[in-house]
Amino acid sequence: MTPMATGIRASFDRHGLPLLVALAAAQIVGWGSLGFPSVLAPDLAPALGMDLAAVFAGPSAMFAAMAFAAPGLAPAFRRFGAGLVMTAGAAVMALAMASLGFATGPVGYFLGWTALGCGGAASLTTAAHIALTQMRGGEAKAGIATLMVMTGLSGSLFWPLTGTLGAHAGWRATCFVLAGLIAGLCIPVYAWLARSTRPAADHQAALVAGQRPSPRVFLLMTAGIALNSCVSFGFAAIAIQLFATLGLPKAQAIALASAMGVVQVAARALDLAFGKRLNAAQLCRLATVAVVSAMIMLGLFGAGAAVLTAFVIVYGMASGLLAVTRSTLPLLYYDKAAFATATSRIALPLNIIIAAAPPAFAGLLVETGARGVLAASAVFAGLALVALSLLPAPPETAR
Repeated sequence: MTPMATGIRASFDRHGLPLLVALAAAQIVGWGSLGFPSVLAPDLAPALGMDLAAVFAGPSAMFAAMAFAAPGLAPAFRRFGAGLVMTAGAAVMALAMASLGFATGPVGYFLGWTALGCGGAASLTTAAHIALTQMRGGEAKAGIATLMVMTGLSGSLFWPLTGTLGAHAGWRATCFVLAGLIAGLCIPVYAWLARSTRPAADHQAALVAGQRPSPRVFLLMTAGIALNSCVSFGFAAIAIQLFATLGLPKAQAIALASAMGVVQVAARALDLAFGKRLNAAQLCRLATVAVVSAMIMLGLFGAGAAVLTAFVIVYGMASGLLAVTRSTLPLLYYDKAAFATATSRIALPLNIIIAAAPPAFAGLLVETGARGVLAASAVFAGLALVALSLLPAPPETAR
């Protein structure tokens, strides 16, 4: 049996592989459904009396809503368990997606995306990781990594689906179908999950070492995660255009960005297979060093074939590992009850950055060119490394 398969089995034997596979499928449906503007924006814009930039601002409104909704959900996760909260969140998402199909202008469009953000805060990635932590406590890392590997495929699966639906039935019918998928798959899965995510009593919300982490620990951890996320999401949004400004033909730029995505998913799988050798803090620091190195390398040595290949491998692996450690790092310092509060609080700055980074990086690319983006990325990642390096060693029981 391969190390990856061994990791998956170790993660799922106790609580049932079918439940975890179903959770991954529901997350793929949830995230995949939200990507429909990437395919259907040219159809939405004239129908709603909006330009393309305004259509793509819908997902940004969603991430902003997720940011502000997440901290307020922490008590519900503790009191009712993640499964029940996720069930309610999926119901909100289904209704919001259906409302987009009825939208006739910008007001209805942005209200729909805002509602999607509220539902997503209760049912998507952060909520899923809280659910896994409520099931497995400090041993949830492998389950989270497995979930990240699977959900990394959501765009690849749903872009062709939404494109086909849009071409044959139109974008409004596509919204209704996506709403039906969320209602028909996600709600039952999360209701099933509710049986395994027991509510955590308030007195359990203590550190695994018996003490709460200092505010300094929380701030350093949040800064490291948020700064790295700024680079990850900002760079992903403009990668194709950045490669093009370095002189690559558009087809090659698209192929290179796609290859980087494949490497990112592969890195998540490698973390699942071999991640026990390093804890999340050590892995996060190592990956951040790799991001800084990759940005400096591409900025200094240009867009030759060898440099681009090395960049895709180094940066792709590093950003893929950072996607996992964003969720597993708090597990070093918080038990399963406190984890819900910590990740919900981290979600506020994190989702604001996810919403703001793509337009900010796009503007930076226009104003300063590719090397300006690479320099800024290296600086942000360097600051993240400083914050992560100042984190104290985790409690012995979390290692």
